[in-house]
Amino acid sequence: MIKLQQFLKDKPIALLGNAKSILDSKKDIDKFEVVCRCNKGFPKGKEGYIGSRTDVLFLSIPLHEKIIKEEYNPKHIMWCTSKREGLTDWLKDNALFFNLDDWTNLANIIGARPSTGIIGIAYLVKYVKFKSLTLFGFDFWDTPNFYTGCKNIRNHSPSSEKAYVEYLIKEDKRISIIK
Repeated sequence: MIKLQQFLKDKPIALLGNAKSILDSKKDIDKFEVVCRCNKGFPKGKEGYIGSRTDVLFLSIPLHEKIIKEEYNPKHIMWCTSKREGLTDWLKDNALFFNLDDWTNLANIIGARPSTGIIGIAYLVKYVKFKSLTLFGFDFWDTPNFYTGCKNIRNHSPSSEKAYVEYLIKEDKRISIIK
């Protein structure tokens, strides 16, 4: 965990959510020193909108080692959910794990199961001394996910997650959101 914190320290970070709205306009994501992605937000074919690089991959769905290496090639991987059964040995050996107490605290704040994106935000805010954190593709389920076309809300709370992010932005001027 310390290696990841050192890697992120004092850098401008882009964290990309997977809302379809992220594909509405082109942006220069790769200009950020660090690019973080969530789950299946593969950049291939969408580089003009979401960049080409993945430095940190936040995961809550088990992806095969080949997919992680070929589609992302991240420097760091963080497993974000409290569910840890069924993970491959490779993923267990190569991922950092979001702290379960932090997961529970975040779930209590949100009042629902936290999404991968909100976990990534919470981790960065709590544990990383970043220069800036710019959020892209977080519209809190106003548009569907760009890789499934669905609004996979399930047990999440879009309004609570939005309120949490708005609070963080108000409290920390280094954080911004671009939809």
